[in-house]
Amino acid sequence: MRRSSLYGLDKRDFEDGSNPYLRVRHRPDSGTPLKNKRKGERDVRINKEAAGVIRDYLRFNHPDEEDEHGRTPLLMSTHGKRCVATTIQRNVYTGTRPCHYTGECPMDRDLDECEATSFNTASKCPASVSPHALRRGYVTEALNAGQPKEVTADRVDMTHEIMEKHYDKATKNEQMERREEHLINI
Repeated sequence: MRRSSLYGLDKRDFEDGSNPYLRVRHRPDSGTPLKNKRKGERDVRINKEAAGVIRDYLRFNHPDEEDEHGRTPLLMSTHGKRCVATTIQRNVYTGTRPCHYTGECPMDRDLDECEATSFNTASKCPASVSPHALRRGYVTEALNAGQPKEVTADRVDMTHEIMEKHYDKATKNEQMERREEHLINI
C-alpha cells in the first residue's frame, strides 16, 4: 500500500473479524486524499496475523484521540496526532534494518558507532529498505506466487502497465516459471 493510503486510514477502517480487512477511502476534505482519488478506494484483505498486530496496537498503544477533522486515525503518534508520511517511512527503514531484530550488523559495523542506528538515520543503513521497495517486492512476490496480475493490480491500486514497467522485478527465469504452470502440453 502507498504511504498516503496507510496515512489516511482511520481506526474505523479496520474491520476485525473472521475475514479482516482495511477500508482505503479518498477523503480530500479532511486531509487524506488518495493518489488516484475515488478510483483508488478499495477494501484490502489482511491476514489474521496482521489483524492481531493491529488489534494489539489499538488495545495497548493507540492514543484513541480525534484529529482536527473529528476522525480517529489508525496510525497515531504518541502525541495523539496522525502519523505523517515521513514517520511511516522512518518506521519502515527502522524495521527493516537487520540489527533492529538481530542486534548484529551484517555489514560488520560497530553498532555503538553506526550512524544508522537511530530512528532519524535508519535510512543510512545499506541493508534497510524503503516503503516503495516493500511495495515493489510485494508485487513481484505476489506474481511469482501465482497471484493473477489483475488481482495484484487491484489490490495495490495500479495499472497493469505501471506494474509491469516499474514494479514487477522478476528475473527472466522467474517469468519463465510463472508461465510454465499455464502452458499446455501440445
